Amino acid sequence: MVEGKDTVVNVRSTFLPRVYDIRKNFGSYLQYVLEAPFLNKTTLTAGLRYDYNSYFGSNVSPRVVVVNEATDRLTFKLQYGHAFRAPTNLEIYQTGRNFKLETEKIESYEASVLYAFSGAVNVQVNGFRNNLSDVIILSNLSGFNPDKNPGVIHVTGLEAVLTIKPSKELSAFANFTFQDAMAKNLTTGVHVRTPGVARVKGNVGVTAYAGDVFSVTLTGNWIGQRNTPRTDPYGAVAGYFLTNFVLTTGKIFDKRISASVAVHNLFNIRWLDPGFRTADGLVYSTVLEQPGRNGIFKICVTL
Repeated sequence: MVEGKDTVVNVRSTFLPRVYDIRKNFGSYLQYVLEAPFLNKTTLTAGLRYDYNSYFGSNVSPRVVVVNEATDRLTFKLQYGHAFRAPTNLEIYQTGRNFKLETEKIESYEASVLYAFSGAVNVQVNGFRNNLSDVIILSNLSGFNPDKNPGVIHVTGLEAVLTIKPSKELSAFANFTFQDAMAKNLTTGVHVRTPGVARVKGNVGVTAYAGDVFSVTLTGNWIGQRNTPRTDPYGAVAGYFLTNFVLTTGKIFDKRISASVAVHNLFNIRWLDPGFRTADGLVYSTVLEQPGRNGIFKICVTL
């Protein structure tokens, strides 16, 4: 018995002061849109964003988009953008206070052609190139090497999209993407395909409408084989195809109530995402198992 108590926890204990790190962040953006009757109709959109963070400093992110509507059916798009990703707390604190991480940066280029064969069939083809620099490589965070952002990644790809709407009661879509992603560690010189990025992937879906009463949507998501990091003993992760189902009602009871039911991974397929196991003694999952069949029910009431 201590002070009349038969269970003693932290009697007269003291605690260290809380350790915290306050960071200040400021952001602002400016956008300008210009429409001109050039080549029938051309729209120029120019944007600029400025960010400041007391940890990683300043970043300026420009964006330019040119859209030309050559005809009522044919549209061309050109896009350029520069952006950044701030380091996460996990990455920051894994390096310790002796090193400071830079932001990851990306320059993206995209060219698109859209053509409407009719009011029911639309086709879009996109070509893209993404250049990432100062990429944080987790296995390089520990140790004495001062460069914790030694990675560069180049992604080149092509995407095709088809949408069909033959009637008010039916619509469908399909898209397919091929991309080649190569990564290089400038410290070690290792040059490999980027882990976790599939070369091929696609989606397909169809929606049926029963007037304003309800709609039913069935979609499929397909992704090809993905590589894991060189330090991961598991090897390549197999691709998968998932099926999803959504039932949505219209507004009933004086248009005040609506509901929806969504079932993901309808056939309960077992699928994995690549994990990573680093060679510096820090152990993470080799692969990450993802959820099986799961669903959500929503009901919306308008008062």
